[in-house]
Amino acid sequence: STFKDFQNFFHHQIEDDGTRRCPRPCDYHPQLRDDNVTSNGGGVRKGHCHTAKPGEECYNHVIYTQRQVAKYKDLYSGILNANSSFEDVQHFLSHENQCPEPCDLGSNKSNSSAITTCHTARPGESCFSDILFAKNTLIEQDASWFRGSGLTQNSSNDDFQAVLHNQGHVGQCPKPCDRAAESLAELNLVCETAHYGECYDSVIHAA
Repeated sequence: STFKDFQNFFHHQIEDDGTRRCPRPCDYHPQLRDDNVTSNGGGVRKGHCHTAKPGEECYNHVIYTQRQVAKYKDLYSGILNANSSFEDVQHFLSHENQCPEPCDLGSNKSNSSAITTCHTARPGESCFSDILFAKNTLIEQDASWFRGSGLTQNSSNDDFQAVLHNQGHVGQCPKPCDRAAESLAELNLVCETAHYGECYDSVIHAA
């Protein structure tokens, strides 16, 4: 396993205070086992499927591509269209080596409901508490956690909610209904490959 494999593993571990043990490594592409790739090295999985879920990098790729399809119809003509399901788009991205092959391809089931559902956090909800903690405390205590996100203490609650949603933060903040905040968060997905500090030490020790 590579350094980034270990860092990604620690990225999915949640500390007691709700933060992750490591940030998401940049330019991380999980390596496929030899028996799960095509003979030409194309990287398309065989005999294994996984439909992307919110908080995963592939999920964000699918959402972004769906928007691109709606915006540039001619570019995807004959490949994808506005009626393409979530799984159809993920299947396309699997051939671009950006996603695994989805399950239930061609079925009527789809993550479209998850894509269109949004909810702006309100006082009394756990996500709202996470937003206030991130905005008023965490960003000062550990600014590196939000490096690359474009967030400051002056950012709106929706901006923080969008970033926490994409990070799959404990408490599972839903996607906010502010499309501008959502789009900005997707463009600035937080990543940092560890070079020092506790995360780096954890990875080196594990490796």
